[in-house]
Amino acid sequence: ALSLIAALGLQIITGLTGQISVGQAAFMGFGAFAGGVLITQLHWPFLLSLLVAGLIAGVIGTIFSLSCFRLKGFYLALVTLAAHVFFPFVVNHVPKWTGSTGGLRLPIPSIAGFTFDTAQSWYYPVVVIAVIAVFLTKNLQRSRIGRAFVAIRDNDRAASAVGINVRLYKMLYFFLGTFLAGVAGYL
Repeated sequence: ALSLIAALGLQIITGLTGQISVGQAAFMGFGAFAGGVLITQLHWPFLLSLLVAGLIAGVIGTIFSLSCFRLKGFYLALVTLAAHVFFPFVVNHVPKWTGSTGGLRLPIPSIAGFTFDTAQSWYYPVVVIAVIAVFLTKNLQRSRIGRAFVAIRDNDRAASAVGINVRLYKMLYFFLGTFLAGVAGYL
């Protein structure tokens, strides 16, 4: 189910828009460490940390997407590959927050008083979140935004000619794709 959530993010970037991204694992790492910091250092609740960890990964993905306005194919893949170089750099250079290479020791997750201390009990919230992600991604494909993504995939110049703000939508699909990667990493 965790891989499904990350793959849905990659589906948005690669499937809907035709861009090549190989940095999905790094964005999962950003979501994992962001959520870990929120829970251990700031003592935020599980679900709020989940949302904010996805948002942080999405913002980092959007920053990486700023270079994609003129790049396609192999060159875009190289830019997203840079996230794999940037991620360990951040983890190793902020050890107070990330625990460096030793990582963070997280508390047992709990939602509304229910603790998920076994693999079997953890399965259910992850599946619920995965089903929500599938539902939202499927509906995104059918929406006005999803049709704009497909138009950009087919021909970004033609999409721009019919009034689609190509830059905005490119940032949006990277944000959504890396948001889902961050959620998967956090989980």
